[in-house]
Amino acid sequence: MERSFSVKAVVVAIVVGFLMILGLLQYTGKQFGSPLLPFMAVLAGFIITGLLVGLLSKGETVVEPGVASIGVGLLFYFLVPTLKLHCFVQLDEAMVTTNLMLLILNGVMLTFVGAWVGEKLQGTYEGDKKSESTIEWGYIMAGSVLGVTMSMLLANLIIILAGAGSMEYLIIALLLGLGVTGFIIGLRSPGVTINEAIIGGMITVIINLDIFKITLDEQTTILGTGWIIITLVLGTVFSFIGGFIGERVQGHK
Repeated sequence: MERSFSVKAVVVAIVVGFLMILGLLQYTGKQFGSPLLPFMAVLAGFIITGLLVGLLSKGETVVEPGVASIGVGLLFYFLVPTLKLHCFVQLDEAMVTTNLMLLILNGVMLTFVGAWVGEKLQGTYEGDKKSESTIEWGYIMAGSVLGVTMSMLLANLIIILAGAGSMEYLIIALLLGLGVTGFIIGLRSPGVTINEAIIGGMITVIINLDIFKITLDEQTTILGTGWIIITLVLGTVFSFIGGFIGERVQGHK
């Protein structure tokens, strides 16, 4: 029987998660001049958001953590900059915007981790019988690891062949890696696996953006809001295409 969407779990998770993030930010953001600890507090808030979704909703939760994390992320993105926190003083407006977007993307990813933990705790407390999983998380993780690895290898290869590096080359490498991620998930994961391909692709995008930001663009001179949006949109498309092709190949075996 198909489970229904749990509105209560999402609303409670958004309210509690955002209030926790807001409270932690109000304290750490005023006490510290660096955004490091406040950002860690925000990520913890996203994990708790997912944990609440997993505990409050019945069965396996996929849509609920996504909706809850987006809800918390939107509130965070539009309301937090108005607080004028001390931790953001050293960052200009462009850096704040980019860092907030990357923080939210990582928060979305960690919300699913929290939801998974919540599901496990729910099963422990309620003693529910194991139900057939609707999402193949093992293939998502395997595809994501492969996608990140392929992206990094292709980025190095393209830069070596081109004799120079730029954001465009890195995006090309990432998209090729995402195509491979979607294809492998679609090929190896049983049944219809478009959702797995897209989720695996999004995880690959977020990890690659984190790597680029930390290693090559610490001062946020290249990676701006536009590049993040372009990468997310194209990444979703390439992951979907790769997953679609992988499923078709699997179906003809």
